[in-house]
Amino acid sequence: MIIETATFRLRDGVEEAAVRAVDHEVQVAFAHHQGGMLRRTTARSGDGEWLVVTLWSTLADAQTAAERAADDPACGALNALVEDEPVVRHYEDLGG
Repeated sequence: MIIETATFRLRDGVEEAAVRAVDHEVQVAFAHHQGGMLRRTTARSGDGEWLVVTLWSTLADAQTAAERAADDPACGALNALVEDEPVVRHYEDLGG
């Protein structure tokens, strides 16, 4: 299993409610339709950093979804609210 993290901050003036609505659209209209996607959740820290954690069956599944996201309207709408490109990392689950 692969654990993907994406961290980002919002552009100035972007309301949390707008991000939550667009993130929900990404979840239901895009993420849940990607092969190998096991779970996805979004969180926000007290200092304003956002975190999306997605569990994938394989790294190839995560990479394929990232390629598809580039052309997806919901993903594009979310990226438009983000200050800079999200920092995405992949980790291999070691079990236990």
